[in-house]
Amino acid sequence: MDRYSQENRICYAQWEDCGPFRTDHFQYVFGKERPTPNANDGAGLDVSPAVRDYLGLQPKDVTDWQFVGVRDVPQGPWRNYGDNNPFVTAHRQVEGQLVKAQEARSKETRAKSLQ
Repeated sequence: MDRYSQENRICYAQWEDCGPFRTDHFQYVFGKERPTPNANDGAGLDVSPAVRDYLGLQPKDVTDWQFVGVRDVPQGPWRNYGDNNPFVTAHRQVEGQLVKAQEARSKETRAKSLQ
C-alpha cells in the first residue's frame, strides 16, 4: 500500500519487483532501515505510472508504504487488474465454474430434448 501524505490519498498496489539497484536489503523492506544510496538518488520505492498519477506524485516525492493482507484491501480499481492479482484470479475461477455449470445444463437440456 502506498500513501502520499500531503494529499492523504491511499493506493493499493502489488509488489512486483525488488530492484534494479538493491535486491538484498531486507532490513529496509522488512525492517526500519532507510534505503541505501543507489543510482536513483537513494529512492526506496519506485511506483508504476498508474500509482504515480493516482497519487499525484512528482519525481522525487516522499511516500510511506506498508504490506497489507488480501483481506485488508478495500474495494477499488486495484482489485481489477493484474494476471497474478488474487482478486482477479478468484474472479476468473468463479467465472470458469459458472461457465462449466452452464455448459452442463445445456448438455442436459439437449439430451432431454433428444429423448
